[in-house]
Amino acid sequence: MRGCALASVWPKKVIQVPNFCKNIGSDAHEAILNPLPGQLSWRRHRFWEILPTRVDNAMKWITRQNIRVNRAATCWLIRRFLDPDAEFIFVSPEEVASVQNESGGVGFDAPNASYPHQDAQGLCSFAALVRERLAHDPALVELARIVQAADIRGQLDNHPAAYGLQLISQGFPLVTKDDHETVARAAFVYDALYASISGKE
Repeated sequence: MRGCALASVWPKKVIQVPNFCKNIGSDAHEAILNPLPGQLSWRRHRFWEILPTRVDNAMKWITRQNIRVNRAATCWLIRRFLDPDAEFIFVSPEEVASVQNESGGVGFDAPNASYPHQDAQGLCSFAALVRERLAHDPALVELARIVQAADIRGQLDNHPAAYGLQLISQGFPLVTKDDHETVARAAFVYDALYASISGKE
C-alpha cells in the first residue's frame, strides 16, 4: 500500500487477509499481527485490568464531540472488543485532556489525550489501539488500515474502501440527534465492515 502509515510501525509477522487492494500494491492486503511485548489478549483479560481505575464498573472514555470517522470507529472498537460497558463522554477539543485527568478516564482523538489524533507513529486512535491490544486479529488490522486512510488528511488514496467510509461517516451527525446515538447507529456500519473482512456471514 503506497504511503501506508501502518506498514512501517506494525510488528513484523505477516499473514494473508482478503485482498481488497490487489490493484494497488502487494502489501495492501498484508496484516501484521505479532502483538507488542507484554500485550494481553482481550479474550483472556479484561482491558480495564491494564487501564486506569473504572468508575461504577464503567471505564470512562473521553473524546471530541460531533464524531465521524476515527472517533465513531474507536467507540465501536472499545465497545465490541475492549470494554462492553464503556462510558463515552463527548466534549469540546480543548476540554478532552482536562476531563480525562479529572475523571481518571482515557481520552482519544484530541490534543494531549492518551490516544491523540495521531500518535508518534502517525496512527489514529483506532489504529493505535488495534496495534497495541488487538494485533492478533487480521480483520481488525485491515479495518485499521481503512479507518486510518479515511481519517488522516493526505492518506485517502491509501485504501480503496476509505472513500466510502469517509463519505458515510460525514453523514453521521446529519442523521442522529447526538454523539451517543451516532455510537449506537454507526455500530451497524462497523459490524458489517468487520464481518465482510472476516468472511463471516
